[in-house]
Amino acid sequence: MISGNFTISSNCSLASLAGDLEGTVISVYVYPLEKDLNYVFSIANATHLDGVEHLITKDFVSHKIYVEKEIIMIQGVKHGHGVMSSIIESGSIPIFPILARDGLEIFNFVSLSDRSSGKLQEFLEKRNHTEDFFYDKVRGNEFVSGVPKRWGILTSMNLTSTERNLIKTAYKHGFFEWPRTYDLELMRKDYNLSKPTLLYHLRNAERKIMKTIFD
Repeated sequence: MISGNFTISSNCSLASLAGDLEGTVISVYVYPLEKDLNYVFSIANATHLDGVEHLITKDFVSHKIYVEKEIIMIQGVKHGHGVMSSIIESGSIPIFPILARDGLEIFNFVSLSDRSSGKLQEFLEKRNHTEDFFYDKVRGNEFVSGVPKRWGILTSMNLTSTERNLIKTAYKHGFFEWPRTYDLELMRKDYNLSKPTLLYHLRNAERKIMKTIFD
């Protein structure tokens, strides 16, 4: 069995939404209805709908948007750009979820042969700019055991909004770099929280992420 992943440049509505939210839009399920027209169900962390409707109408033919607590859910029919058809026509199988980030989309797939993977890469490059394309042989049990871990790592939905905001800020500003360019004192000023409180939330976030990866 071949297991692989690839990243393409994208300006589709979901990638644009990911950029607007400064996060990741997770497409839990995508079903091809006809050539370059897909049914999509996607979720993302968001607390408001500001600008979402405008971005979504760029390539969605029809859609519904739901918000529950800090999760936005989008279902509808949207124009694609040949990725799903390339996966299927090459004899490969898409593996969900599909991730959209600012200007990018990330896909996972399995194939039963090297030939199918090679055809997939060829088909993709006819209509898309491929940022990277990787595949390798795996045993069936290795692939199956990695599925729950992949979901947990990608979603990280168990983080509270405070934990998510703090660890995202810490990462973006260099808290985890060496030498450190952002420390607890700067974070204390930015968030008006005590250092023990900041450490409490950061440690909780780190523990949850590590638990997801290593359990």
